[in-house]
Amino acid sequence: MPGQPAHPRRRTAAATAIAIVLSATLAGSVLAAPGGNQNAGFKTSVPAMVMRGADAPQGVVIEPLISVGDQLNNGFMFDSIPDGIAFTTSGQGRADLYVNHETSLVPFPRTFTDFTNSHVDRLIVNRQSGGILSGSDAIPSSANYQRFCANFLAGAAEGFDRQILFTNEEATDFVNRTGLAWPAATTEPPAEQAGLVVALDIKSGAYRSIYGMGRHNHENSVAIPGFEELVILSGDDTFAAPSSQLYSYIAADTDAVWNDEGSLWAFVADDPAINDYGDIALGDSVPGHFIVVPRNVAVGPQGPLETWSNAKNVFQFIRVEDIAYDRNDPKTVYFADTGEPRAVPDTTTGRLRRGSAGTQGAFPNGRIFKMVLNDVDPTEVDSLSILIDGDAGTLAEKYADPDRIHQPDNIETTATGLLI
Repeated sequence: MPGQPAHPRRRTAAATAIAIVLSATLAGSVLAAPGGNQNAGFKTSVPAMVMRGADAPQGVVIEPLISVGDQLNNGFMFDSIPDGIAFTTSGQGRADLYVNHETSLVPFPRTFTDFTNSHVDRLIVNRQSGGILSGSDAIPSSANYQRFCANFLAGAAEGFDRQILFTNEEATDFVNRTGLAWPAATTEPPAEQAGLVVALDIKSGAYRSIYGMGRHNHENSVAIPGFEELVILSGDDTFAAPSSQLYSYIAADTDAVWNDEGSLWAFVADDPAINDYGDIALGDSVPGHFIVVPRNVAVGPQGPLETWSNAKNVFQFIRVEDIAYDRNDPKTVYFADTGEPRAVPDTTTGRLRRGSAGTQGAFPNGRIFKMVLNDVDPTEVDSLSILIDGDAGTLAEKYADPDRIHQPDNIETTATGLLI
């Protein structure tokens, strides 16, 4: 995991095992856990599911730490569907990993259900051996959250006075927040529609829902450094693409975020005729701004937020996925849009809409967007452009070229590059 250890980040692992690239960043040197040495921690017996690239730097080792179904001596079992991962180093030679499990008691797609609601694990790792010293729930299944996707650990680098983990429900389901989550009514109240951002205070262990960050299919919520106020960007990983927006939550300080005293803002292009994914091409540079979302819309269910965004000409992406800021210029932000082959122009609305099954539209592969925020005002956007375009060229090329990007999802930055 390239980067600086003082700059904790998050990442997604969409596999049944966690593998950490142990290098000087995390461990200095990698030692196998000695047999019988309990202080070295637990190591899975499952083989690595990630391969070392042929051009990987010298000294990079892939070390499987824990796999789904592994059980520690204290009875903790590593659950299914591990997703977002954040880590922070701490004293006594350990690292703390915060791992999402994208589980849900609601059947998905129709008949398959998991054994638990979504939850977040805290794994304490011996930085020398790489072994798991202990595991526990940081956010338990009993909190009745659904399908936590990516997560992000915000700290001093992003202007926070303490470390706050943001984790995200990628779900549209109606659930009960107390008692048995599902079955539930499909109205609010008595049930509640999912799609929340949840904040976890690393030091105190407390967690809470931040309703003002909007209810939609949050892929990730990423804090952006460099502004007087705290700025957190989040995209709508919608299940009904194309119908996605980019949002910004702005608050005065860490306590204002924790107490949900900030405001939600939505991105709009300065030119009202440029209002969706199909209106921008490779080489274009589109200035824009964020407009404030009314509080009652921000804290409400997902439908009214979508309706409001259309009425206010909020820029419609197809399906915004992960977000990362440039390590050398943090006000430059990159985000993935996974595209959608069924996205076709709608002559009535002037925006893209979803065609019928089997449609081969012009945007099947997705893009990596680049957004440059204003140096001073986080609600002003100097430019939106396309960094990588999987949807350029002829229709035949889009569907037949294996070398172009296809459905980008998670991204991360280092000091020298962008990982997709």
